[in-house]
Amino acid sequence: MDLQQLAELYFNRKLYVYPFRCGSCVPEWRKEWNGHTQTLEEVKLYNWKDAGSIYAVAGKKGIRVIDIRLEKTKYKKWFIERALEMLNLPIDYDWITVRGNEYSIIIETADDRKGDLNRTCEFTRLYWQDYFLLPTGNPNFHFLGNFIPKQRPTHIENEHLFSCLETIEEEIRDSVEKEGFIREANSKMLNKVKIFFSNIFIGIFSIIALALFAYIFFKGCNSSSHYDPDHVHFERFHQ
Repeated sequence: MDLQQLAELYFNRKLYVYPFRCGSCVPEWRKEWNGHTQTLEEVKLYNWKDAGSIYAVAGKKGIRVIDIRLEKTKYKKWFIERALEMLNLPIDYDWITVRGNEYSIIIETADDRKGDLNRTCEFTRLYWQDYFLLPTGNPNFHFLGNFIPKQRPTHIENEHLFSCLETIEEEIRDSVEKEGFIREANSKMLNKVKIFFSNIFIGIFSIIALALFAYIFFKGCNSSSHYDPDHVHFERFHQ
């Protein structure tokens, strides 16, 4: 499936889509806020041959995106499931994209809040009125279920969305701080264990070295004071 076919498929999921070219400033999406309504015929006429990917418009038809960045925690799956639970979304929700340690949950809300409500926190980001990329077959950027959803994103009430965002941010921050504390404590404990066994090794080595030295010393002493009667008799005979 080429980019144009994918774009048409996304359009049929009620997304406003445009060709994305590396290095472009993607100015096209801004005309959406001047009352422009995209049509399928318009999508087909875009220059898809020179495009590298597809981007969609957050804010049009109530589409929003929640980015969750989880590079600082190892509990990625748990946090995504927790976020879905708080948002009242099913555990197998289709509209989740994955790119490295970044997970994006695509949803729909009402359009009763106007203006720039984009927000960026340490671990979360809300695309309220902006553009965002869509998966196009790159294995490093794909839907969590590895297929394009068949239905449009699920609707969530605005108040519930903003309440959940604050809770998600707080829970990730608390977990990262605890994980950092645990890692630091484990590191300190590991260093203590290393020092302990290092001291034991040094002690054992010292004992072995001392015992070996004592063995060599006493062996030398016994050898020099050994009485040889034949040797004494031979010396006396020659005298």
